[in-house]
Amino acid sequence: FGMFQRDVDIARRLAELKRTYGSPRSALITFAKNTTKHSLPIIAELRSAGIEAEVVMSFQTVDEPTLKNIDRKNLLTRTYPDMARQASEEGLPLISEFMLGLPGSTMESLRNDLQVIIEAGTPVRYLATIVLPNSPMNDPEYRRRHQIVTDDQTQVIATASFTAAEREDMIQFLDFFRAADHFGVLREVMRFAAHEAGVREVDILWELYLAGLEQSDRYPLLGWFVSSFRRYATVPMGWAPFLCDVARALVDLGRVSDGEDLRTVLAFQEAVLPAPGRSFPDTIEMAHDYPAYRAQDLQGPERRPLRSFGPATMVVKDPLGRCRNAFATMHDISFTATGSRSFVNAGLFWAGGHWELDSPVSRSLRGAYMQDPAPSWLS
Repeated sequence: FGMFQRDVDIARRLAELKRTYGSPRSALITFAKNTTKHSLPIIAELRSAGIEAEVVMSFQTVDEPTLKNIDRKNLLTRTYPDMARQASEEGLPLISEFMLGLPGSTMESLRNDLQVIIEAGTPVRYLATIVLPNSPMNDPEYRRRHQIVTDDQTQVIATASFTAAEREDMIQFLDFFRAADHFGVLREVMRFAAHEAGVREVDILWELYLAGLEQSDRYPLLGWFVSSFRRYATVPMGWAPFLCDVARALVDLGRVSDGEDLRTVLAFQEAVLPAPGRSFPDTIEMAHDYPAYRAQDLQGPERRPLRSFGPATMVVKDPLGRCRNAFATMHDISFTATGSRSFVNAGLFWAGGHWELDSPVSRSLRGAYMQDPAPSWLS
């Protein structure tokens, strides 16, 4: 959507219908990858009528060898920053979608894709690669050349660049990434650790992922989170013990020091996660002004360390009722015979859920799946 001028006219007509009849209330938009010319006028038309819009930017991957294998060009690198900026200025949730299981993909290329998404500041959805009848990927010569193997849902589960087991590892890391970043469970912790260590955020998550898998006896709550969140979407014993386990792993890995600044980040991270029995607005006392520290992200690469900021207070709100219904959107998640989570039956929880409460640094994640007030069926 947004490739032609007529799409602006369609958006204008939707706005007229909303003003006349009160519907539609929301719109899910996947914009064209190679132009942003019409995107801002479209967004302006919808917002002028109070239509809640969720902007989706889809791309296959940023990995050049993989793009070559699927005969695609990486147009998104030119338009993605513009779209992210426009969405941020308009206060709209921008969702990034990419494909899992393309021929040429590896765990390393996956991490590179995820880092692009982190830097854009958007949550992510991933879509399984499916081989369709009469598609180029289903050509016998193409399948032979790239050693494509599919499951009972025609999802690509192995190619010359990854085995079925390696694909499952990618899915597990993706679920860990989405829990940490999209759902917000470790979003602030990973950013602080990355800034302190001078590395990429995705590399911090990768190290935590490996620590949870390989040293679950030392970091039992992190280990449970890495291996079991994808099925249960919760943490045992509550946020505070889990975050302490994560912090201990980061200190042991040499990425952060155990000090008052780390404890400030842990307190902030816990404060923006839902828990039963909280009342709002909730005023949080911080030893260091974490929102001011995070505001430096918009001011360039030079940044003061968190420990140099003085004490501050912060107000956290819960307008979407996350503390009441954050877990009510859970659905039974079905798995295929090969162990892949079925995108058909995963439910709205994985499609559009998030847990982050409103704070001075929270992203705007409201959209068609995230309405205010919450839909009645979530009560």
